[in-house]
Amino acid sequence: AHTRGMSVETKHEGADAISDVADALLKDLSLGGAAAAGDAGGGGSQEGAGATAAQHQEKAPKPLTDEQVDKIVKQVEFYFSDANLPTDAFLMKKVRADPNGFVPIGVVCGFNRMKTLLKKHPPIETVAAILREHSEALVVSEDGIRVRRATPLPDIDLEDVQARTVVAENFKTPPTIESVRELFAAAGDVAMVRVRHPGMQTPAGATKPSGLDLIATPSNAVHALIEFKTRDDAARAAETLNDDKDWRNGLRVRLLVRNVHKKKKQQKQQQQRLEDEHAEDEEDASRGEE
Repeated sequence: AHTRGMSVETKHEGADAISDVADALLKDLSLGGAAAAGDAGGGGSQEGAGATAAQHQEKAPKPLTDEQVDKIVKQVEFYFSDANLPTDAFLMKKVRADPNGFVPIGVVCGFNRMKTLLKKHPPIETVAAILREHSEALVVSEDGIRVRRATPLPDIDLEDVQARTVVAENFKTPPTIESVRELFAAAGDVAMVRVRHPGMQTPAGATKPSGLDLIATPSNAVHALIEFKTRDDAARAAETLNDDKDWRNGLRVRLLVRNVHKKKKQQKQQQQRLEDEHAEDEEDASRGEE
């Protein structure tokens, strides 16, 4: 009996021990699962927060640097400058369409160079704010969606502009405004450079081309139009930078308007002939009266 009692007691103790171990295991599993769930939940929250932050960062572009702001101001001022505006048929049409000379800022922001400068920033609001603060040459409308010159455009002799302009083609590398300006600065003071690509036409909305827009760009070549400050500089560029020795790869440079002096001389001679003929007719008439 004692042995049996001992055996029963031992069994109870063993059962209790097994039960305790099982309870402990279950508790550990429960705690571990809760911890794992907590970690998973926390990780999910962190990932969600990270995704939200990433989206927020994508939507809010970095503030423009002082250098970028300066480039935007200079670019828009150039569009409305004495050098560019008179020879830009598209922009001039927009200026003349408004009684006060205002042009929608959205039109200006649609130019490729402005798109590059603005990147992901809201174009109209950004440009309006920058010009109001940093430009004395331009005026932004009260509604913040239009811009004009601060001073009236002076009279420009477009014939003189064309006489001071050369056409360059057959570049060894794709030309940029900066590279062309640097190259032609060797001939004189460059007032403006335009690079026109194959198939480029007069901008939409410009019914009558004027100034530098008068030149037709062939469909199979890139042209650069370089306007100098004097006719002598333009003539020097055509003489010194044109490479007629290498007919295949050499740079081609010519005056936009050829023989402009000869044309004016012919006009003066024709006018003189008309005046002389008129004088002879009057003299003949007076003799007949006698």
